[in-house]
Amino acid sequence: MAKGAASIELTKQSQANFDSQMRKLERRMDMSVDKGLIKFMQNVKNRAQSRLKARGHNDTTRLVNSISVQDKRGSDNERLNVTLQDHEFAVGTNVEYAAAVELGSRPHIIRAKNAKTLGTPDTGYFGKEVHHPGYGGDSYLYWAARTASIDDTVQAIKKELKIK
Repeated sequence: MAKGAASIELTKQSQANFDSQMRKLERRMDMSVDKGLIKFMQNVKNRAQSRLKARGHNDTTRLVNSISVQDKRGSDNERLNVTLQDHEFAVGTNVEYAAAVELGSRPHIIRAKNAKTLGTPDTGYFGKEVHHPGYGGDSYLYWAARTASIDDTVQAIKKELKIK
């Protein structure tokens, strides 16, 4: 043994107690980090919903209300359908036109499927098809994830772990 070095010898019972305490600490850390990450994902969800509303994408509120957070056990409103592992989380929507709002779309034709014409009494009727000019997109989900505060997440984790 080197000069000034020390060693500690543990009994089998002491080692078992130490291992047990380490497992408890690991579970507590995992739970605390998960709670902080869920708070972050909820923040992303709220920011995305606010951006959609502020930018006028809430005519029917379908897209706004469909945004949810999911972990391994399921989503907060059971609308996402993704497979996740422990400590993985997702925020998103399953609305079919969500990607077009987020990323934009090319010019395309929209055809009536279960109606004689497209439109509503409020917007008027347009016939059996409409030639959509395309759309440049208006990021709401990526923007929300990029601009959400990491500091709030760190503070939530610290609070859970009782760290100042």
